[in-house]
Amino acid sequence: MRVLAMSDTHGAHQSAAKVVAQCGCDLVLHAGDLYEDARRIAAATGVRVLAVAGNSDGIRAGPRERVFELGGFRTMLVHGHQYDVKQRLDRLVYRGLEIGARLVVFGHTHLPVDFAEQGIRFINPGSLSTRRLRTPHPTYCLLSFSDGTVSSRIVEVR
Repeated sequence: MRVLAMSDTHGAHQSAAKVVAQCGCDLVLHAGDLYEDARRIAAATGVRVLAVAGNSDGIRAGPRERVFELGGFRTMLVHGHQYDVKQRLDRLVYRGLEIGARLVVFGHTHLPVDFAEQGIRFINPGSLSTRRLRTPHPTYCLLSFSDGTVSSRIVEVR
């Protein structure tokens, strides 16, 4: 299974939809900001999108956190602002441990990261929005699930 993880599109749903169309993925994970972008990306590409709302979304935009099975991994999808991920990651790690996650996909910082902590894989795909870019280029993450393993690759859009 091939999954594209993205976050912080901030209205750049057309360029995000182009990325989705080019990658040939089975599923998109959208880690918030903006929740409405996820619906537009799904409509434009026909690819299923699981999304959460972020700090730039209204209170009723969508769920703030999702927990589900993905490729044999208990997965948490969250924007991350509610765990102060710009300042620290320990609260996000504790939440992952609390729910028994093996994979956590989050956003909010606009900076791509991929690391493991206490048996949990944490991935922030960065931002696909050039309006709020904190890295030289927009980024996303490709995840591949096979035989109980997950591989990942952070990709820069040039």
